[in-house]
Amino acid sequence: MTTDSKRAAILLAVVTLGMSCMFVLPKALGFQPLGVVPMKAMPNDVGDWVAKDMQVTQKEKETLGAGTEFARKQFSRFGSFTGKRQKLGSKETDVLLSVVLSGQDMNTSIHRPERCLPTQGWNILGTREIPIAIPGRGTLMITRLYNTKLDTDKKTGEVRTFRTINYYWFVGHTDVTESHFKRTMIDMKDRLFSGYNQRWAYIALSANVRNESTPELQADVDQTVDEMMREFIVEFMPKAMTESVKLD
Repeated sequence: MTTDSKRAAILLAVVTLGMSCMFVLPKALGFQPLGVVPMKAMPNDVGDWVAKDMQVTQKEKETLGAGTEFARKQFSRFGSFTGKRQKLGSKETDVLLSVVLSGQDMNTSIHRPERCLPTQGWNILGTREIPIAIPGRGTLMITRLYNTKLDTDKKTGEVRTFRTINYYWFVGHTDVTESHFKRTMIDMKDRLFSGYNQRWAYIALSANVRNESTPELQADVDQTVDEMMREFIVEFMPKAMTESVKLD
């Protein structure tokens, strides 16, 4: 058999296998119970943080698939924080929470930040996966993004660098993952072998970071905001995620 013939045979086998999967996939996919509390029950107080509801725009609702649900809250905490100079309760140290609960079509319901942030003008300078220990539950793996963009300051009219830190993860009925790829693999397994969807929730946190004059001072402020956000996650996770979700 020639090389071209072998390639054609392999291609035919792949296509045949793909078509056969259509008959293996379940005709109707039912949702598993939620792994998060209902959107309207998302907590308004987390430790000494207090929330106010934030608007989800009509454009966002129209962009995402039918059946998608949202919760968006801005959490503020007043007072000092580990002796740092950051003033909590200011815009720079508020934490913005966004929760998106998927509809039946995952492809149109949930988009990871690496896809959305660049379209909004943000440059993602760093991405890494980090563990957070949740007392009594286990270790929660999340993805951290560090982002910057040049924009006009609304107060001064000056063009300056804006910075944010983002954390995100995905929650199913029993599974939780920091990776969009891992979530997709779990989804495929569930559909093929169990005949159901986990109705995934995408949980994202973001906080603005103040600019500093030297790399050393900037690293210090970055670390402060990171610590603040991780403390928030430790308090928030038990209130938002049900006992069905299994951590490592």
